[in-house]
Amino acid sequence: MNRTVVAAVILVLAGLSFGQDFETWIELPDSSAPFDGAWSATQNAVYMTNPVLDRVVVIDGATNGIIDYVSVGLRPEQAVWHSTNDRVFVGNLGDSSVSVIECASNTVVATIPVGNWPGALVSDPDRDQVYAANLYGSSVSVIDAATNSVVATVPVGAYPLALTLATHTDRLFVACYGTDEVVAINLTNNTTLEPQPVGQYPWSLAYVPLGRVYCACYGSNTVEVIDATVGRRTKVITGVGLEPHSIAAGGRYVYSANIGSNDVAVIDTYVDSLVRTIRLSSGAEPRAMAFDGVMEKMYCVLTGTNKVAVFADGSLLKTVGVKPASEGLVLNSTDLRVYVGGYTTDTIAVIRDTPPGGVEELPVGPARPGELVARPQPARDLAVVELGRGFRGTVELYDSQGRSVLGSDVAAGPDGRARIPLLGLAPGVYLAELRNEAGPRRARIVVAP
Repeated sequence: MNRTVVAAVILVLAGLSFGQDFETWIELPDSSAPFDGAWSATQNAVYMTNPVLDRVVVIDGATNGIIDYVSVGLRPEQAVWHSTNDRVFVGNLGDSSVSVIECASNTVVATIPVGNWPGALVSDPDRDQVYAANLYGSSVSVIDAATNSVVATVPVGAYPLALTLATHTDRLFVACYGTDEVVAINLTNNTTLEPQPVGQYPWSLAYVPLGRVYCACYGSNTVEVIDATVGRRTKVITGVGLEPHSIAAGGRYVYSANIGSNDVAVIDTYVDSLVRTIRLSSGAEPRAMAFDGVMEKMYCVLTGTNKVAVFADGSLLKTVGVKPASEGLVLNSTDLRVYVGGYTTDTIAVIRDTPPGGVEELPVGPARPGELVARPQPARDLAVVELGRGFRGTVELYDSQGRSVLGSDVAAGPDGRARIPLLGLAPGVYLAELRNEAGPRRARIVVAP
């Protein structure tokens, strides 16, 4: 698989203190009903769907101001940003189409007919494709993002409800709610592998780079583990809670939000075992989740108590009060913000994970071997990384969606530094992992606009 080679600035986390706090409300016109959305790293703009008014509101990620409203198809709900051409693809349930918004101009450049009820979307920048799961069409539409056309329609099981892209295996996994199975699509030829039976009502999927897919089964109260290469189930994890609704991968752990028992199950992906269950308040109803790979935080909407729960390293950090929320969470990795759609209140709540004023400047001192220190902080054209004399190893960079965007060897020069040009990297914040014989180290990475 081709990998977009980019470079970034690596910032040291030691000594920084971050908290997740409510920042502001964004008030929208009556009946806007913000539901879900996507974030363009290139424009630093948030695109939130308004299903009732058949449009998308565009929000400035730096100021939280409303930039524009873009009319799309009927009942838009899901949206995904496609980084290859800086466009947002919007699934319109009411007319079974996908609208394509060019982010530079905030205009619709194409409307693509797809199958019935495109309720889940996934972007694949490596193949320059977008996939739409057609809930009532029992199919997946494969969209060429360069030509804005459907190049294949792949039949799957009944009621395909969720998608996840296994980037390391060229497989797209589809949870089929109506037939209690997960179908793997081979993206090299758009054919399906043998459907894999799972528990009752598979509702949500999550992929981890270890080569496994996790499926939350709402009816059987299980999380099922599937080998991402061969597409076969390898384990059933029981005792996760009642009615697991959403599942998301975050670092070492997979989190299962269980609306029937008002708790979140934490699964250790190294051993595929349940390690703890985090009890929430009565009536919390944990639903949608999103992982911030930069700050390594998992956010979960608690629709029953009008809060957002924040988790890290398998534990609950805090809850943040918001107005009644939908299932929509949009992450802004440049300004470390989370946008929460308030479907019934016509508002969007903004949570921030760093003090206003942005990324702090850090004093840069001598580095121990393997310690990540970068100059300047943040950088635009060139990053100088302090590695220590004699250091040799590898660097892996991940974007806010957990996708690897850089994998390379790295070695320190005679001065203990490595010079990295910032070529073709969109502004934003990433996660870097440095590995050598001493083991892995992680650091936040920032590239300025």
